[in-house]
Parts: sequence; C-alpha cells; structure tokens
Amino acid sequence: MRKAEIVVTFLIFFGLYILIVPQMLLARYKINASPTAVPVSAPTPTPGTIPDTMQSPASRHLATSTLTPTPSPTLIPVRKPKLTSPTPSSPDKIGVKSGPKTLTNPTNISSKDSIILQDINNYRKGKGLPVLSASSVICSFAKVRAQEISTNFNHDGFQKRVDSKTLPYPSYSIINENIVMTSDFHQVITLWVNSPGHMANLSSNITYGCIGDYGNYYAFEGWKP
Repeated sequence: MRKAEIVVTFLIFFGLYILIVPQMLLARYKINASPTAVPVSAPTPTPGTIPDTMQSPASRHLATSTLTPTPSPTLIPVRKPKLTSPTPSSPDKIGVKSGPKTLTNPTNISSKDSIILQDINNYRKGKGLPVLSASSVICSFAKVRAQEISTNFNHDGFQKRVDSKTLPYPSYSIINENIVMTSDFHQVITLWVNSPGHMANLSSNITYGCIGDYGNYYAFEGWKP
C-alpha cells in the first residue's frame, strides 16, 4: 500500500512538471522574440540655436536679443584714510595761499551737485551741526575723484594721495570721502544717510565739503584744516 502511494505521488509531480515546464519555456521564447526598439538619433542642432525640445518662449527671446540690466545704486564701504603728517605745499601747487581764509566759493559746481550739497547741509543742521562751506579747491578735487571712480570704483585714488602727500590741501586735521553710483542724484543723500559709515563722514567735525559728479558717479570730499 505504501508503494502505491509513492507511485501515485510521483505520477502527480511528473504530470505537473510536464504541464508547467513547456509553458515557462514558451513564455521565455515570447519575451526574447519581442521586437527590439531601434534608437532614433536626435537631429544635430545648427550652431547658434537651441533645440526646440529645450526652448521655452522666454529662451527663444533671450537667444536672439540682449537685455541690458538697469544699474542699481551702489555704495562702496567707507574706509578711513591712513593719515600721515601732511607736508605743506607751495602756493603754486595748490592754487591758494596758506589757509582756508583765502578760499573762495566755487563757480564750477553743477546744479545737481549744489542740490546734493544743500541736502547734506540740511542733514547736518537737523543734527545740530554747522553747515559745510564749499571752496574751489575741494570742489575741483571732488570732480576729479568722480571721474576717477567711473573707471576704478573704490577709494584707492584718495588713499594714494594721502600716502604720497599730494592732497590739494595746504594742511588738514580731518579728511574723508564718500562715493556712490546711482542713476538718480536725488537718491545720493538717502543712500549715504542710510549707511552708518557714510553717515559718520557726513556728520564728522569737518568745515569744508563739496560734491563732484561724472555720469552716474558721485564723490563727496570733506576737509577740516
């Protein structure tokens, strides 16, 4: 009886094997026999263009035209000059005699520079400080510095004159400089007052001050003999 059970069990497993194995082989054959996809090469883009699949309307516009950004107002951090003992200059070199009493009111300051200087004096009056006097010497220097910073926007030209003792003043106890770039000269005083270092220069114990401009560049020079 036990042998009969073993034979029956064997026949059952053998029958299942006969049914399942051919089905598995047939399925594998169908998979291997599936058509192979042939990759399609993308068209070679023409130099200077962007493939259509990568272009959005905005990118097409940017690829064919150049956008010019509007310059934002720019401030350069204030750097206190390294003061050296000034060497008295000869009258021919600076165009004045020995002191500020001989300095005259400037005649070559532009109307917008005059407005900015008035804004500075209004700010100083609001803080209980004396207003600044302008002179031809300091205003000419401010104009020179404005032109210089249009190509080298920093305080290097100012500091080099301090180091080489070539500032256009017969003597000084305090000197400072603010510079800024903006397309709207009405913003100059606001930009400086909202910057602690620049505000400190405008509020310092100087007696002379002037503004020079060159395009969108502005320089303030302060001086106390």
